[in-house]
Amino acid sequence: MNYQSQTLTFLILALACALINAQTSPSNCGYKGIDYSGFSNSSSWSFVVPGTNPTTYYWNVCNSASKCASIKPNTPASCQFQSNVYRNTGDLSSGTFVNSSQGVGIKYTTSGSPCKV
Repeated sequence: MNYQSQTLTFLILALACALINAQTSPSNCGYKGIDYSGFSNSSSWSFVVPGTNPTTYYWNVCNSASKCASIKPNTPASCQFQSNVYRNTGDLSSGTFVNSSQGVGIKYTTSGSPCKV
């Protein structure tokens, strides 16, 4: 294989990877032809785990979670709030759509400190 065909093969592969990522990344909010941007919420979605020290999880769909705004430098797409402390549970840039047994979900990950249990 000569240099030009290797370069062309690499460019096609890079383009294919970019297109696949664009179809599964919440940054464009579309997956398998469905636009999920209508699920984005300006005040974040939340779920409270009751108990002696309640924990609230905030998240958003295809957008940063405004309730997590105190986390810097970038507001994450999901966070945990417990004992007056916010913890990043998912960076928006890490989001990917995933299939689940009940439909589709968004998976966010972070390299930040883990959640408190």
